[in-house]
Amino acid sequence: MSCYEELKEANSLNENITISGYGITTFKQFFKQLKYATQDKFVILHGGARLYKRYGAGFSLSFIDKHDDKPVILYISSEQIRKSHYGNRLKNMVDELERDTENKPYLKVYWLGGLDQNGKSFNVRIDSLSHIVFRIAYPKKQKLTET
Repeated sequence: MSCYEELKEANSLNENITISGYGITTFKQFFKQLKYATQDKFVILHGGARLYKRYGAGFSLSFIDKHDDKPVILYISSEQIRKSHYGNRLKNMVDELERDTENKPYLKVYWLGGLDQNGKSFNVRIDSLSHIVFRIAYPKKQKLTET
């Protein structure tokens, strides 16, 4: 998913790509912000999230953006962490969020999957922890202005 960030920096998001079985699209159409998620296409969704709650080795993240004006939650259980080759990597990044209270980082989350409505919220849907990537991000510092 770091390729998205590199493509964005290089102003290359409008380049065409061919996805086997899906056709021609652009990187910009393939990577969709969470608030613009649709269920009718094969896409990688992304959005910023903060730690909501810990469940042993597992955790729940709450996304900063909403979808259809409803909150979006990602829950990963302790069992998923233990069973997955990628589980410890994800857990370590969440641990880093908890440790760095001064800079208040958040996670950029990219996943191949979708969203499932659950009453008054949406849950992130993934088939495997190998279909999700976290990147630690830091809020931009606001410049102080003199008056």
